[in-house]
Amino acid sequence: MNFIIDPGHGKDTPGKRFNGFFEYEFNYDVAYRLKSLLEPYGKVVLTMKEPTHPYPETTSYGRRANLQHRCNVANSVEGKSIFISIHANAYSDPDVSGYEIYVFRKSEERYEIAKSIMEAAKEILGIGTEIKNRGIKEANFYVLRHTKMPAVLIEHEFYTNPEGRKKLEDDNFRQKCAQHIFKGLLNYLGLEGQAEEKTEILGESKATLEQMKAWAKNNNATEKFINAAEIYAKYNKLIGIRADVLYCQSAKETNFGKYTGKVTEDMNNFAGIKTKNPKGDRTEDHESFPTMEDGIRAHFNHIAAYIGVNPIGKPHDRYYLVKNLSWAGSIKYVEELGGKWAPNPDYGKSIVRDYLKPLINTKVNVIDYEKLYNDCSKENTKLKNTIRELEEDLTTKKNM
Repeated sequence: MNFIIDPGHGKDTPGKRFNGFFEYEFNYDVAYRLKSLLEPYGKVVLTMKEPTHPYPETTSYGRRANLQHRCNVANSVEGKSIFISIHANAYSDPDVSGYEIYVFRKSEERYEIAKSIMEAAKEILGIGTEIKNRGIKEANFYVLRHTKMPAVLIEHEFYTNPEGRKKLEDDNFRQKCAQHIFKGLLNYLGLEGQAEEKTEILGESKATLEQMKAWAKNNNATEKFINAAEIYAKYNKLIGIRADVLYCQSAKETNFGKYTGKVTEDMNNFAGIKTKNPKGDRTEDHESFPTMEDGIRAHFNHIAAYIGVNPIGKPHDRYYLVKNLSWAGSIKYVEELGGKWAPNPDYGKSIVRDYLKPLINTKVNVIDYEKLYNDCSKENTKLKNTIRELEEDLTTKKNM
């Protein structure tokens, strides 16, 4: 099966932006996330690999030629294919919001695909509960009309709606946008049971620092473990390995900093890293580090040997042992840590299932500083008016 992903529009498409929001940026982000999910299940082709069109979008000819280019790419792929065009929506009325899917005609295969994606959207995006369901509609859009395979076009939310824009800019929401299309397609193809979620180790964290700290507190973590979140976030930026993933692994290894196993808190070993030549599973078979930061840096360096990125600073001794293993540098996903970091094949899946997902879903109280400022400004104006009125009253009484 071929999956043709069409990230709608480009940098120079007129009108597809609003107050600093650029639709193409959302479309391409979700497209590449979806590409990563679909690659184990067939050939994935992007109609545009980057948001720079072959023809200038400033003319109607250029816009039409670029649409034809997208269709030509899709139609040139041999074999059975499905075409998915990814978009965000816009309208002149900022109150308009919601999610909708378009097909050329509500018949045959394309409509069944759209229905399957819509069902996944209800489950994963909350369509019909958290986000208005605008339904599956017919449209004469160029890419729906001129592609030879079943095609759907998805409008995820309205970036001209304030709440819709917040969702579209949220990293977790974007991942869910990719995830629901992925699930809808696999359900349609009868491959749902074969789908195995994979969680990348490299990249930006999906959870914020505030979420990490709140999640740790909710799990009765020690103060030291809660404070460690800031160092994990720091090394995410320095080495490019996800802080939330390693923080969750540390929670699993140290029981949220309580150290109920062989390693003790004073060892500053946040990942259960052993010495170069351990003789068993005793306390002395595990590494000790001078400071918290040294221990956390060692955690990042140790996983660096697994995934094939350069360490930061001088690595600990066991790093070199891992680096020489036949599979060193080949690990991409958290789920692959099972049987390698630890003997249990469920080890990596447990990190995702029991730690990472609850972390990412942790709610934190976010201060709306703009609203707070506006409220304070209004209150300040009221106080100034009150003071002025009192001064006027006082002046009047003095003159009586």
